[in-house]
Amino acid sequence: MSLSASPPSGKKRLQRVGFFAPSTFDATKKISFTYTDGARYFVGLVMRHSATSDDGLARLNASHLRSITGSRYSKQIITPLLADGTLNRKPFSRTERKSFGYRIGDRFADDSIHWTPATCPRIRDRLTEHYRRCRDEREATWAPIHHALRQMQQSLRIDLDAALTDIKDMPIESRLGQRLLVEQIDRRQMRYSVCAQGRAHNGITSLRRDLKRHLIDDNGERLVGVDIVNSQPAMLATLLRTRNTHPPTHSTPPPPFHGSLPYYSAHPYNPIGGETRRSRSTERYIELASTGRLYEDLVEGTGLTREECKSHFLKDVLAKKGRYQRAAKPDTRSVESYVRETYPDVFAFIRRVNAEDHGALIRLLQRVESSVVIHTVAALLVERYPDVPILTLHDAVYGPTSHEQAISDAFTESCQRLGIQLVTEPKPA
Repeated sequence: MSLSASPPSGKKRLQRVGFFAPSTFDATKKISFTYTDGARYFVGLVMRHSATSDDGLARLNASHLRSITGSRYSKQIITPLLADGTLNRKPFSRTERKSFGYRIGDRFADDSIHWTPATCPRIRDRLTEHYRRCRDEREATWAPIHHALRQMQQSLRIDLDAALTDIKDMPIESRLGQRLLVEQIDRRQMRYSVCAQGRAHNGITSLRRDLKRHLIDDNGERLVGVDIVNSQPAMLATLLRTRNTHPPTHSTPPPPFHGSLPYYSAHPYNPIGGETRRSRSTERYIELASTGRLYEDLVEGTGLTREECKSHFLKDVLAKKGRYQRAAKPDTRSVESYVRETYPDVFAFIRRVNAEDHGALIRLLQRVESSVVIHTVAALLVERYPDVPILTLHDAVYGPTSHEQAISDAFTESCQRLGIQLVTEPKPA
């Protein structure tokens, strides 16, 4: 599979328009015939979005819903579905700027997933046009590696019986969403998209860890992953140590990545990256983060557990929102205060990058990560092993167990090409 080839051109066939829903959901019982397809579409959206959201709730775009189901969708669809318990809804939050959050009612938790073709010509035509427009807009920004990875995803399989057995033991609010993801893999109907930071979201992105162990390829071989140790701290170290030749701006998206880090190497706010002389504390941070030992240093310096350090480093250091101070437990100190005092220049850099937006640095680090993992490591593997299916999952690359060493070697070779240092480790699926 060559990455230099252009993506398929010409007219593309769209899939039949239909809706996923719990097997016992009957839209005709509470909804008038005119709105039954709209109700099926709404329930399917809630299932899909709640399965992939961080809090298990689906927050939907009202203008999009109106454009598909009609202006009276709230009264004709949502109100009856809430009344009979098909949907549960969390109130919107003005302070958090979050809209209503929906999830499917618990009585459907152990249902199988049923697919129903659209019967309303109006909704079918609107969705066909919507899917076509979204597909064209999405794929217009893709690099050849994205098309290759989406095609490889079709070789993904899952041990369905084993996965469904594990789902039965999950919390009730997780079962239906995880079953949807598992059955989409089984039916080869996985989604593939690329976000603004370059991260690929595929059929396993939101799949729970205990279900990933049931993933197999077309030959029945189990999958294994290789991921970057301490990924976010390591990406920050990469950003700080590389040379700044073409710094980005907030309004300019990153260009395609072709084997070097000039674009990402030192943010315009960076006072210590690139060729600028770095302090000893900054050099120590770079050394620890690049060799996968930063969290151990935080554990020793704060007295917290590794998981606490990992969580607090993300929430209180890399992407702190507001001026709150996390209360320290007895005989411990906060991760924020430890980083501020131990790595003052790094802490100052983070604050300057996030001065106007607390998520600015995280998005930049995700761009670096996707450039390394997708545009370098995955691209190398696709060129070298065109018949071996691989998938990316943020800071990890998954492939057949027999190719675990090949994936590790691809990470090592990519780091050598880029002039960076990263540590990787196996990650059983």
